[in-house]
Amino acid sequence: MKSKLFFFSDRIAFLRRWWWLLAIGLFGGLLFGAGLRQFGSKPVYKSSVALQAYHSRSKSMSKQAYIKQKKTELNDLSKYSVVVKSYDTIQAVNDSLHYKYGVWINNVDLGQMFGSEVAADGQSLTINCISSSKELSRYGVRAMAHVIKLRIKDADESMNVSFKIIPGYSVQHGNTNVIFYSGIVGIFIMGMVSLGIEFGGLKVQHDEHSESKRN
Repeated sequence: MKSKLFFFSDRIAFLRRWWWLLAIGLFGGLLFGAGLRQFGSKPVYKSSVALQAYHSRSKSMSKQAYIKQKKTELNDLSKYSVVVKSYDTIQAVNDSLHYKYGVWINNVDLGQMFGSEVAADGQSLTINCISSSKELSRYGVRAMAHVIKLRIKDADESMNVSFKIIPGYSVQHGNTNVIFYSGIVGIFIMGMVSLGIEFGGLKVQHDEHSESKRN
């Protein structure tokens, strides 16, 4: 029990002596990571499309029946978020990109470019495309929306499908994780420096004490 208390008290004493050096390592690492993320990595562009699918309300349909129908349609629309990642869908988008630009992208790599999410209000399915090419990001998300639209129409010809291009781009510079890990590395480096000074100083003190005893 005493050995454990001594162990923890020794570590606390170490942190009290060298906290400022560890803090320098942390902030230095965070600054380095932020700079690396901003200037040392290529920007990626995120383009988005909001997809909506619904049946028109017939004159004979009551308001309550129409509301119930819309809830069913929204549930059906959310299922297509899985279709975005399916092999057939990615292949269809790849064919479209090949026809438009004459380029061919590996289906696995192309699939990683796309993502989807149901809007918070439940009224639409948002499809995203992230790429280091602004043009590919813009055309890719439109191609995907067109393919999904055809999938929905094939399942139900009476369904009205529309998609709205969300204007602008969300530009991201690298991965935010690089900042976190750079901070950890900074702490580790300064921790090693602190240990070197700590134990190096103890060794010097021990050598000086031994020399004084001999004299």
